[in-house]
Amino acid sequence: MNKTFDSIIIGGGVSGLTAAIYLLRNKKSVLIIEKETIGGQISNSPRVENFPTINAISGPELSDRMFEQVSSLGAEFDMDEVINVKKENDLFFTCSLIEYIARKTKNTKKYIVEKLGEKNIRKIYDLSEVYHSENIEKISDEFIEQTGIEIGNYDIVSTCDYRVPTYWEIGKVYKRLIIMVDNKEENYVKTLIEVLTSWIIEKIDNYNSSMYYENPDYIYCCYMQGKVL
Repeated sequence: MNKTFDSIIIGGGVSGLTAAIYLLRNKKSVLIIEKETIGGQISNSPRVENFPTINAISGPELSDRMFEQVSSLGAEFDMDEVINVKKENDLFFTCSLIEYIARKTKNTKKYIVEKLGEKNIRKIYDLSEVYHSENIEKISDEFIEQTGIEIGNYDIVSTCDYRVPTYWEIGKVYKRLIIMVDNKEENYVKTLIEVLTSWIIEKIDNYNSSMYYENPDYIYCCYMQGKVL
């Protein structure tokens, strides 16, 4: 399956299906990966009596109802086993932190990437799970001081006439584009540097345009063609 989703849920049990319902009702695209049976262990229960709003029901029937509800909301399913979760979350955090530092110091992503350098960007990527649990303000201040990043005048927030997307939202835009350009984990950092120093970032930075919330496939095609299509 070569498709991008807002959320991928590993495990089609009750918890996974419930999470999918919340995401789908918030207009998110969802893929549920389950290696055995939709409904999980509860589908093997002959009688379920502790499920909210239902006095008693068989496990298979409850699983069928939840499957029908989630399917009707637009979820997609992949009956397969997840062997390894790629380091996409680490890439996402790295992109988001770079966006945060750029906004905080009013600089372009190209400047921030060049000041950080590949060594520091790889450090953020490799330790993102640790950094993610800390205060992002503290982490950003450390890298700003270490690399001598100065305050600039590239202010993309104050010039926005509409809602300013969060740095997490923009981090997700970058992450998707990077993976579409090269989905090999070992190339993530080099591809990040290539993408975040390219011409398209200035277009995405214009929050008065629609570029940052365009379909990922469209952004990718623009990037590959070297122009806005």
